This record gives sequence, C-alpha cells and structure tokens, in this order.
Amino acid sequence: MSSSDSTFNHVRLSLHALLKIIQYAREAPQGAQLSGQLLGLERDGFLEITDMFPFPACIQDGNEEEDYQLEMMKALREVNVDHNTVGWFQTVKANGSAINSALVDAQVAYQATIPGSVVLLYDHFLSCSGPPALRALSIKPSFMKEYRERKQSKASSSITGSSDILIEFPISISLSVLDQLALPKIFEGSNFPSVAQLPIPETEEIILSKAAEDILESLDEFISEANRTKHQIFNTNKHQNPGPAFRQRRVCSY
Repeated sequence: MSSSDSTFNHVRLSLHALLKIIQYAREAPQGAQLSGQLLGLERDGFLEITDMFPFPACIQDGNEEEDYQLEMMKALREVNVDHNTVGWFQTVKANGSAINSALVDAQVAYQATIPGSVVLLYDHFLSCSGPPALRALSIKPSFMKEYRERKQSKASSSITGSSDILIEFPISISLSVLDQLALPKIFEGSNFPSVAQLPIPETEEIILSKAAEDILESLDEFISEANRTKHQIFNTNKHQNPGPAFRQRRVCSY
C-alpha cells in the first residue's frame, strides 16, 4: 500500500488521452484555464489513464457540471469505452501558479469519493518548447482530515508547504498495439514531414504574450490581496492602539 492510500505507485497515460489533452489546450482561448475528467482503471501497481473528456467552459453551476459528467460517462459506457473515473486534469497557466486552495479543495473532494484518484496538471506553455510537461498529484491521507477541519472552521488554508500535502507520481506514456503499428507507418517515407518540420500554430510571440498576460493577472491579484491585508492591519491597529486625542478625552473625563 502506497502513501497515497492506493495500490498504485505509477501513472500510465495513453497516447490517445495525451493527444486529446494537448489538442484541447491548443484550441482554447488565450489565458483560459481548462479542466476535464480522466477515465481509466487501476491495476498491477499502475493507474492507467486511457481516455478523457473536457468540462465545457459554459458550465458554472456545480449541479449542472455533475449532471454533464454522468451523462458523458453513460454515453461512453453505451459505446463500450472506458468510463471509470480515476481523477481530473487541469491546464497550467504560463506563470505556473497551479497549486492553490481551489485545486486542493477539488482534489480532496475527488479523493473523498475515489481514494485512488489523481489530478493531472498539463503545462501547455512549457510543452510548446519541449516534451509534454505533466505532473500527476494526489493529496496525502494524513492531510485530508486536517484540511477538512481547517475549511469547516474557516481558518487559513495556505498551502505554501505543498510538499507536506501532495504526493507526486512518476508518469509514463503507454502505447497500444495499434499505436505501435501505426507510428512507424506514419513517419516512414521522405514525403512525410519530420517532427521538426511540422508547423506549430503558436509562435514565440503568442507564447510570450500569454505569459505576460498571466503574469499581469497574477500581479493584479497580488496587489489586491496586499491592499486588503494592509487595510485589515490598519483597522486592527486602530482598535488596539487608540490615538492621542482619544486618550486625552479619557483623561479629561476623569
């Protein structure tokens, strides 16, 4: 039994699921943070992720999202496709600020229902200049209870020490028999372009523009939070340390 309270210690992602995630992230609007459901099964010490489907951006209500997931899994079952939920995925913004309270909240909810589930993070910005940038994470069981209690008491839920909260699993890409047969055929012959010759829709200028937008958005959030904190500290000090005029009035009253 691993420290994640599951029988697996490695994640295998099918080429089919990986290509769907890449396509979904590539076709999304600039700056959008995307998410979706991961499907597969756990066996032989591995968590096999065989397929996925995205969550529509237009769905905002939690109940509507749950209904959508159930309908999708029902449709997949009817066409004999893997429909067992093993977690969810989320794309990472260019500034890499993916691990936050919202992500931990969501993963705690998943593991409360499916103990062996993971969240798969995909960084499309880094993947454009190298191999697919992926991380498979789950919440440590020792943190599950503590985090729920913290949320119920509305205490601070800072997750700066993510190493004490999250477990990261190694990831490998699995190729089906059809993948292994098809890939050599696809790339053989001089008429087919090599990977280096394939056009990449996202130019360096667009990638840098995305990064700048995400950094500015994060900076705005930081400034807003700093102003709120400053205002709270000012109000606290004001009540704890009354000014000279107030103290003079109290002396005069005696």
